[in-house]
Amino acid sequence: MVKQNFVGTVVRTMANECKVRVERHVEHPRVHKLIPFHKSFICADKGNKAQIGDVVRIQSIKPITPIKYFEVSSVIQLGMRINDPVTGEVRAFLPDGFIKDYSKFPEQRPKKGRR
Repeated sequence: MVKQNFVGTVVRTMANECKVRVERHVEHPRVHKLIPFHKSFICADKGNKAQIGDVVRIQSIKPITPIKYFEVSSVIQLGMRINDPVTGEVRAFLPDGFIKDYSKFPEQRPKKGRR
């Protein structure tokens, strides 16, 4: 079996894994414009070498879990890091201009059951 390789941006990091968003462009057959498509993959990241905003190359592996069947093979480009002027913390700056900081999100309430 041929191993799949993709290049994408890390949008979230967890313990020994990360979520990578892979974007590709396909030409519309009738309009002849490039239409962007994206898909997110949960990838194994041994050693936590990838951070939010990094551009990484992922490679297919034998499935570790039902949703984790890619691993980070290399970090191509480091993402931009900025210092928060208020708290002094270093945060990741994603290309779309959104600063990812999960500590500011409120806790999710449990969903109510249907009647």
